[in-house]
Amino acid sequence: MPRESNLELATKLREVLADLESALGNLKGVPSSIEEAALERWLQLGIQLSMDLGDRILTSRGVDEPPRARDIFDNLASLGVLTKQQSAQMVRLVSLRNQLVHDYGEFTAATTPALATRALAVLQDVAKALTRSLPE
Repeated sequence: MPRESNLELATKLREVLADLESALGNLKGVPSSIEEAALERWLQLGIQLSMDLGDRILTSRGVDEPPRARDIFDNLASLGVLTKQQSAQMVRLVSLRNQLVHDYGEFTAATTPALATRALAVLQDVAKALTRSLPE
C-alpha cells in the first residue's frame, strides 16, 4: 500500500484525472505514440489510485483487503460508499488496467482516446464518492 496520507492520495488522484482530461481535450486527431503512452499512463494511475483509496476505506472500516483487486469495489458498494453501478464500472476498469499493465494489445492510437474518455467520466464520479468516505 502506498505510504502517502489519504489526503495526498486523493490529491494525486484529482491531479492525474485533471491531467488526463486536459490531454484528451488537447488531442488533435489520432494521438502520437508519446501522447498515447501518456494517456495510458494517466488512465492506469487513475484506476490504481482509486483501488488504493478504496482499500484504505475498507481498512478504516475493519474490512480485510480482498484477495482480488476488483473485489474492493464490490465491498465498497456493500458498505454504501459506491453504488452498484459504480462498482460494476470500476470492476471493468480494473480489468482495463490489467490490460494496460500487461500490454495485451487492446490499446492502439485509434482506440485509446475513446477508452480513456469513457473511463475518465467513471473515475471522476468514483473519485468524488471515495473522497467523501475517506477517513481523516
